[in-house]
Amino acid sequence: MRSDTRVVALLAAIYCSSAAFAQWTVTNLHPAGATESRCEGIGLSPGGVREVGYVTTSGIYHAAMWSGSVASFTDLQPSISGITQTMCAGISGSQQIGTGYLSNGYPVALLWSGTPSSATILNPPFPVGQVSIGYAISGGVSVGSVGTLTSPGSCEWNGTTLINLSGGDAATGIDGANIVGTVRTGSFPFYGTNAVMWTGSPPSLVSLHPASAAFSSCAGVSGNQQVGTVVYGSLSSPDNAALWTGTAASIVDLHPAGAASSECTAVNNGTQVGTASYLGTPIDPNNPVARAALWNGTAASYENLHNALPASFSDSYATGVYKNATTLYVVGYGYNTATSRTEALLWTRSRCVSISGNPQPLTLCQGSNASFTVSAGGDGTLTYHWRKNTALINTATNPSAATPTLVLMNIQPGDHASYDCQVTNTCGTVTSQAAALNVLSPTDPSCGGGPACDPDVNQDGVADQGDVDYLINVIAGGANPTNIEPDFNQDGVADQGDIDALVNVIAGGPCP
Repeated sequence: MRSDTRVVALLAAIYCSSAAFAQWTVTNLHPAGATESRCEGIGLSPGGVREVGYVTTSGIYHAAMWSGSVASFTDLQPSISGITQTMCAGISGSQQIGTGYLSNGYPVALLWSGTPSSATILNPPFPVGQVSIGYAISGGVSVGSVGTLTSPGSCEWNGTTLINLSGGDAATGIDGANIVGTVRTGSFPFYGTNAVMWTGSPPSLVSLHPASAAFSSCAGVSGNQQVGTVVYGSLSSPDNAALWTGTAASIVDLHPAGAASSECTAVNNGTQVGTASYLGTPIDPNNPVARAALWNGTAASYENLHNALPASFSDSYATGVYKNATTLYVVGYGYNTATSRTEALLWTRSRCVSISGNPQPLTLCQGSNASFTVSAGGDGTLTYHWRKNTALINTATNPSAATPTLVLMNIQPGDHASYDCQVTNTCGTVTSQAAALNVLSPTDPSCGGGPACDPDVNQDGVADQGDVDYLINVIAGGANPTNIEPDFNQDGVADQGDIDALVNVIAGGPCP
């Protein structure tokens, strides 16, 4: 048996997940006095980026909002007659969407505008037995489900005006004119779900369910990307995180290698988050543990965000993602064994380029090949452009100047210079430290050419009899204004042998 994961998630407070790596900063948002807290969504508000979810106090769920710190916690629990508990699932602009629970446990969709007193029940009054759930919001339009517990229907609210969406049982994500969700197959309580999308105005239904899948659900949408979960084979097979771009045939399997199961719960501007679960961990060898996960469009791009958490966290989930020009934000929660509770978490990472390894200076012989390497990290695609003495190198004549490693073939004295690299992404450009290239003459002893052998010992620009006379005078004890070494043949004695060796080199012979 399978149920719509988002319906179960909100009704039963099921977790979601997100990914992490070395550059992440983690902020614990758990407020004092709460016994549990979870972040479920994130978005941009007039005052900046805001996180939403809920906290548990004295056994009661309270809708919550933060602005990046535990001190910013706002309790959104309204004073509405009959509503005893609340959860917040999404945020867009100045509005938040979520669900309140009546004393009989029935859910009703709620819309806030940043304060407890602003809470409004969507599409009241309800007939007896009717329920509603609010899942997501975008630009003043909310989506969710309306119906009975056993027969829900997907819907949207334009403000507080209800609009039913045909063909589905829950609308779980929205971005502009695109809405995603699920349609049930089978009958309660034994049913499955198929991922669907509504697009256009009026909304038309598109199935995202792969032909080979037994089950699929769609949880989030951003631009032309939709994310969710697919099960292949039978309903008892593992979940697989999935990404679509508008059609069932476009599906990309995001399931990480080695994971027992995975699901994708949110997407924003090309970045997806969710959970990957693994078996055989030291914590519990027989049961899977959850790891917050992040992808950038492929299974190979999977990042384990759990690695950024303190060691006391036994599992973690990512439920929302947001990107602005400079920062990548992921929200979720994890179980902290040090405090024996689930705690709301915020992961942040700069999207801007950072240089982790600068090119190093080189001293090489003329005719050698030289290479400089830069190591950099940052969000999205990085582009590279190497410079010589601060002038950009022509990538048409040297394509390696557009890669992390600059290669200079058959270096000559003209290559003696300072080299650095400019690394760019959507956030901006960062320049590495410069590294010098020192090109040695082939006659330098370190280049295997033997001792220095310059027959122009008087340094007048010509190797001739004047140099022989100069050396004879120095050996005889005369002045040596050019400071040459009179032992020209390097035999340890300055004598006639050095004069003969110089005459031989001037005549075209080899250096001694």
